[in-house]
This record gives sequence, C-alpha cells and structure tokens, in this order.
Amino acid sequence: MVSEPAQPDASASAAGRITGRLLLVEQDELVRRMLAMSLHRQGHVVLTAEDLPTARQEIEAEPFDLIVLDADLEDEHALGLLEWLDKQDTETPVIVASSRDKTRQIVRAFERGAADYITKPISLSVIAARIQAILTLMSDPDGTRSRLRPLDALRKVNLPAIDAQLEQATSGGGGAATLLAVNDVLRDVLNAERASVFRYDPERHELLTVVAHRDDDEEDGSPLIHMDADAGLAGAALRLDRMLNIPDAYDDDRFNPGFDRQTGFRTRSVLCFPLHGDTGEAIGVAQVLNHQLGAFTAESEIIASQLASRCAHALSIAFVEDPTEVNLAATIVAESPVLPDDTIASPSGTDSPIIVPDPSRPESMIDARLGRYRLRTILGSGTQGVVFHATDELLERDVAIKLLGFHSGRIEAIRSQFMFEARTMAQLAHAHTVAIYDVGEFEGSMYLVMEKCDQTAGSLVKTSEGISHVRCLQIIRDACLGLNAAHKRGMIHRDIKPDNILLDAEGLGKLSDFGLAMAANTRDVSGDRKIVGTPHYMSPEQCRAEPVDHRSDIYALGGTFFHLATGAPPFGRHETVDAVLTAQCVEIAPDPGEVSPELAGDCATVIRMCMAKQPSERYQNTAALLEDIQALLDRADVA
Repeated sequence: MVSEPAQPDASASAAGRITGRLLLVEQDELVRRMLAMSLHRQGHVVLTAEDLPTARQEIEAEPFDLIVLDADLEDEHALGLLEWLDKQDTETPVIVASSRDKTRQIVRAFERGAADYITKPISLSVIAARIQAILTLMSDPDGTRSRLRPLDALRKVNLPAIDAQLEQATSGGGGAATLLAVNDVLRDVLNAERASVFRYDPERHELLTVVAHRDDDEEDGSPLIHMDADAGLAGAALRLDRMLNIPDAYDDDRFNPGFDRQTGFRTRSVLCFPLHGDTGEAIGVAQVLNHQLGAFTAESEIIASQLASRCAHALSIAFVEDPTEVNLAATIVAESPVLPDDTIASPSGTDSPIIVPDPSRPESMIDARLGRYRLRTILGSGTQGVVFHATDELLERDVAIKLLGFHSGRIEAIRSQFMFEARTMAQLAHAHTVAIYDVGEFEGSMYLVMEKCDQTAGSLVKTSEGISHVRCLQIIRDACLGLNAAHKRGMIHRDIKPDNILLDAEGLGKLSDFGLAMAANTRDVSGDRKIVGTPHYMSPEQCRAEPVDHRSDIYALGGTFFHLATGAPPFGRHETVDAVLTAQCVEIAPDPGEVSPELAGDCATVIRMCMAKQPSERYQNTAALLEDIQALLDRADVA
C-alpha cells in the first residue's frame, strides 16, 4: 500500500511560503551549517547527516518532506540511497547536489528518481526556490491532485536539458532572445500552442514582454510591449499570486480577447502562474495558451510549478533595472580584438607603441591644467596611457585623469570608440564600476576624468604577503557585479586584469577601463596583426585575434582570480609575450589549489570553469558566476 507523503505545514510561514521537515545529507560541515541556518530562517525544520548510514537512520526513524543529497558523497552509495528511497512506501522528493564538472552524476541521479538538482557551490537563493517549488506541489493546497503522484510527473521533464537551453539563451543573446527561449521551453514542455512570459514593472504597474509573433514586413522597432498589470488573466495571476488554470478563456470575464483579435488565434484554454524573485516578491507572470490541443491538466500544473523558478531566474537576467525604467538587456555582439591597420603601428625593431601621452616626459605635465583640472602626481603609466591624480578646482575634489596617447583625438577610430564607450560608462552609474565625471581633449590627446580610488587589486597583490581567499572572492564578486551591469547593456570589457579593478577607501571593488583606451600592441601567434588585450589574462580566442564576446571577459576574470589567489598570473612562468599567448591557447592552466593549497576546493573549481579553453564550456553569463561566488562567500560567513 502506498501511503501519502508527510504534508508540509502551509501555515508555518507568515510570508505564505510552504515549510517542511528537511534532511540535508552533506559531507562538508561548513556547507551543512550554512544550508541549515539559511533554511531554518525560512521556517523549515532542518536535520543534517554527514554520511549515508546516518541519513538512512534518520529517514527510517521519521519521514521527511524533502531531502537534499550530496550526489558526490561516496558516488555509487549516494545513488543507491536514491534507489532505496524509491522503493519506500512514502514518496519523498530528493534534490541532488553535484559539482558542475560532474554532469554524468546528475544524469544518473535523475535515472534513479531525483526530483531536481543543483550544482555546487550551492546558491542559497536557488536551493530555497527549488525547495519551495517542490514542497508547494507536494502539499497540493487546493486538493486538485490527490490522484497524482507529483514526482512521476516531474520525472517526465528533462530539467538538465531545459537548464542548458536557458543558459544558452542567457549567454549574451539579449533580453528579447532570453524571453523567446523561455517561451519555447514553456510551449514545448507544457504541450502548448502559444506561450508568453512577462516582467512586472512595479513603478509603472506594467507587464513587459516581447513580440513573439509579428509579420516580416512589419516596421522595425522596439520588440518590447507594455501592458496594464491589472489586465487579462496574466494580470489576475499576478494580483492573486497563484496559478490559474482556465479551461475556456471566453467563459472568464478576466480574459482579454484583444490578442485574439489582432492575430486571428482563437484562445481556448489558459494556464497562468506568477514568477517570484529571490526574496519572494512577484517579478513577472508566465502564460501558455491552447486552441486545438485542449485544456491543461493537473500534471501540467505540476510541471509548471517546477519550471517557475527557472523561468523567474531567466526573466531576471533578461532585463536591466535602470533608476528610471526597466528595460531589456542588450544583445552582446562578438567583436574583433584586432586593431584597424591604419590606427596604430609599432616602430620597427621595438615593442613600444607609438601611442603614449608624451613619449619624452609625461612628468613634465605635473602641475599643468586641463581646463578646470590641475594635475598633481602620476598615479600610474603604461601602454594605455598615463593616469594622474588631479584636483577639480571648481568642485574642490580629488579625481583621477587618464590621458591617452599623443594625437589620439585626431584618429577618428580611437575618438569615436572613446566617446561612445565613455558615454555608455557614464550611463552605467553602477556601484561597482568607476564613476565617469568628464571627458575632454588636451592638445590633440583625449582624456577621461573619473573618481579616484585608493589602490588597485594589482597593487594589493604586490604589497601584500598574501590575500585571503575570502578577500579574493569579495574583489572578484564586486568586479563581476560591475561586469554584469555592463554585459546587460551590450558592452564587452576586453581588458580585465588586477590593475583594472580599483579599490576605494572602504575596499569596494570597481571595474574600470571598459575599452576606453587601446592596450598594448602584441603580435598574434598566427600572423602579424595587432591585437588588443593584456596577454596574461586574454582568452584563447582573443589571443588568436578571433571575434570575442562576453565569455572572453569571464575567462579574463578567472585569470584575475587566479592571480589574486596565488600571487601570480596563470602563465606567469613564461618570459615572452609570444610564449604567454601560445600558452593561453594550448596549455591547461595550473591547478590553483596546488599552487595555493589553502585555497578552498570550490574556489579552484570556479577558476577552472572561468578559464575553460572553449567559450561554450565556461560560465555562460556573469549571473551564473555571481551565484557561485556568492555561495562561496555565504559559506565563508559560516566558518
């Protein structure tokens, strides 16, 4: 006889969350403590086990509403526990946790009955959303699924494949492409004819989506459309904050037939469900429609409940929230790192570029004025230019001024790029990017006025005997937050390195130099073209002068993380530029855990994921990287 699962106490959470009795099976004590503390704060009753025998004893003593299982724990034995659970009378959902590089382990866990999975390091927000989704569908608060076994319905869905599809869509394709990919997933998995996903803008009380069906001869314009958040069944699902399953839309007064009139589609059944952010707030609505395929079933509701957190995650990546509006994230277009032939040339027989602020004596500019700015001291110099500490005499504040090369303002390619990216950076106005105050031109040279920070991550490495892995994580997280903001606006940095992460007086990391100046000219390993970047941190595709996208920045950020954590860049043992470029293309980076044994193992995994040779094998977006970095920081807080 099959008994009913232990029902979570729906009244245990004042915020309306379903809570339950959970078992965490995890060998790492810090991870166990971190997860237990976080889930306990959400109202769950949490027990932990460090090994499989203890876990089995706990399960035999009293049933659990859900189990989180470390699938890497004694490999075969962990999978054996799944098989044993599947044979028990009580249906207990299991979420397996496994390393990103052990995809086969995840597949095997699903073959043995896992309900869902999460990759390590475990993100507290993601695991909370996955647990909430499963507990909600298992609790069946409306009593509509009593004859169904929810886990049987979930096993029909290939969650890893769905995640891969959504990850690919969020990999620089822009907000519109991400929303359309979510629509595709919903339509295919729920056997629907039409699907839409909407982002809620609370400031304007609007639902935002993209035009999924339009005529080819329609005039080009913004794909974003705005709807009243109170209108239609989507608005009702948002307002009521619950799933709506409507067998015949025209029998429901809340249905808005305007879409049908515009497209000729005759809606019959509708399934709408709200999407929630990390803190539980409603951020949007998903909706699927049918005409010929009939009504949506209770099984459809179960699957939709499981897809909701994934749709919400993709929805958050698809939009960027500016101070005044919510807008679609921009599409990132791959750019060539090769400089135009007529832009810069290196003198014969030398590695020094022509473009420097004053090849003879940049120090001669000390105490000079650039408009209202008086130059005080040289903060740094290199092939990109010279950075001065200066005083804004009008506003009476310290600033940093970066002066580009001699005649840079007279070279149209440089001037256009400089002004475009300066404007874009100024519009970012992000806490983790350096603030841009002004731009100008001095005797044919372009200059940039920006906030002055105390030091760079590069100078911190040079002046420290070693940086703790927690401090490394904080710096990389800050840089990644700035990079994420830039990527959402379609920008590629192209020159991430320790010296381009500035640290303010409070230690906050700020990303600087978003391609505002040309980096060192170095010879491509396959020819004599000039490429842009800093060799020690350049991705393989950048070294080969191939088009680069945002994943090249992720590679460079991984190389920067390596440098901060170990004290040296990944291929620092090579003595020439060509040797470094070749190594980036063909050599596997040293294991940072071997170079720095005190480095946490998951930190080394994050670095390796960033620095995969193939872009498709790296983190596909900065949001995914941020989740892992924050998970490591959360764990460090517990230590």
